[in-house]
Amino acid sequence: MPEVVAAFGESRDLARARQIQKNIVAAYRLDFAKHAPASLVPRLVMLWDAIPGQLARENRRFLFSAVQHGARARDYEDALLWLEQAGLVQRSFAVATPKLPLSGYCNRRLFKLFALDVGLLGAVANLSAAVVVQGNAVFEEFKGALAEQYVAQQLVAGDAAADSRPLFYWRNEKTGTEVDFLLQEDAITPLEVKSGVNARSKSLGSYRRQYAPQQVVRASLLNLKMDGDMINIPLYLLPMLPRLLRSIAA
Repeated sequence: MPEVVAAFGESRDLARARQIQKNIVAAYRLDFAKHAPASLVPRLVMLWDAIPGQLARENRRFLFSAVQHGARARDYEDALLWLEQAGLVQRSFAVATPKLPLSGYCNRRLFKLFALDVGLLGAVANLSAAVVVQGNAVFEEFKGALAEQYVAQQLVAGDAAADSRPLFYWRNEKTGTEVDFLLQEDAITPLEVKSGVNARSKSLGSYRRQYAPQQVVRASLLNLKMDGDMINIPLYLLPMLPRLLRSIAA
């Protein structure tokens, strides 16, 4: 969000930046009433407000029943499509068998739902900026959700065809094992996200054993490093990942 970045650059005031984010979120809710069909507005608000809680769940899969008791996908599909077309949310679909094209093998009933901006997600969740920056033991689990949200928006921002190319992640339905993202170019590259410096990943190891990908990627707070077929890339450098993968392939 440019206004938020500009305000923090001028003042270095985290509270001011968070307030601007809250103002933007409030403006979005007003826009629901202005621009969406009246029948969709309550469901738009419930979906939008449900995103933090959905991402806080261990496997982050979006459940309509968690938005409203007894809710079904068909009750909210129109509202979800409206949010997608407005550019406010992005779905990431589950893939059990990672084959090209991923869109042909994904399960469109199983997906994660991300917001358009990690700062706005924090504002919707009513997290103070200080907790996000400094962290604490209670915040540790949701920190992973914020990191995954950040990566999702970076992948979308770096894809000129993002409107027609959704995000994907790998999920083994038998074991519940997941890899956070699958990148599709000439080959399929798994991408695991870590919010800290702990680089271990059982899920990524499971994926490597089953599918032997040419390249695997781990995004974390560690420095850039090549380790055999593994690319360790710092989160801040993620926009450079497509160029890095192309250079390795060449």
